Amino acid sequence: MSGIAPLSPSTRAALRRYRLLARESVQPNPTGGQLMRRKGQSLEFREHLPYLPGDDIRFVDWRASARHGTKHDLLARSFVAEERMRLLLSLDPRATMALPEALPKLQFALWIAEALLIVAGAEDELLLHWLFDRSPSPPRPLQSLGQLYGQRAVPAGLGEDAPVNLQHVRPFLPPTTVWVIVTDLYFDHSSTAKSLAAAMVAATSGMCWVLLIELDSWAQERTLMGQEVWHIDHVASAPLGELVQLSDPNLQEVERRIAVHRAGFVGRTRLAAEDHLLWPLPAGPAPEAEHAFLSTFTSQGRIQALFAKQNV
Repeated sequence: MSGIAPLSPSTRAALRRYRLLARESVQPNPTGGQLMRRKGQSLEFREHLPYLPGDDIRFVDWRASARHGTKHDLLARSFVAEERMRLLLSLDPRATMALPEALPKLQFALWIAEALLIVAGAEDELLLHWLFDRSPSPPRPLQSLGQLYGQRAVPAGLGEDAPVNLQHVRPFLPPTTVWVIVTDLYFDHSSTAKSLAAAMVAATSGMCWVLLIELDSWAQERTLMGQEVWHIDHVASAPLGELVQLSDPNLQEVERRIAVHRAGFVGRTRLAAEDHLLWPLPAGPAPEAEHAFLSTFTSQGRIQALFAKQNV
């Protein structure tokens, strides 16, 4: 956690102003009407209505249909939308998130959590979950900066390959929860990728909105490495102590492998293209990076959609 710091007071103030603007864009729900939620709103059952062509098949109540009609008479559940949103935020704390050392990806992940905490406010429920953890724990309400930046806030074993922490997640993903996952996707174990992708598919099928924020530091890392000869202490499938010349061809090969890995994982998740946010990390000192962070956060359409509670 060395070098990790909260957002500056000026950035927090800008996010509070952004929160007010987001809340002002909310359209009040009409009273007494049948509503379909927007992504991110929770639902309360209202009544059964005849299923009509074009309705979402996932709302069909098969048991009620069998009791009250023929096989051609289907009943669908209708709902009213509640104003309060549940947002489950899963942060990746693995060793690769501690890089680059000058401005680590974990810093940006914690800034995202802090920004969501400020913008969500008391109106919405924000839960924090560590995506990898040697002592798996369930998501917990995120209510203060101390939970992000306090001593032992990040799970122990940051420098180790902790297992993916999914066993406690499912109960916290009722229909219409928003699940935001922040990671660099630098995990290469097929079992990890498959289990996480399967959990994301299940959440989407269960009427949750899954938003994947991929922190992309490759351009920054490539600039830092340059084209020198590096002594590699350990690389999977390579001998210890190997000398590697970082030329354009082998750097391009690394970039190609990153792209292939990204496409393979995202394909498994079946996410809509707009729900995979590739967030390039800026280079330069922390103040400049924080400014770039604020600009990206407040201009990103999918993040804005979290708080613009409009009727659909």
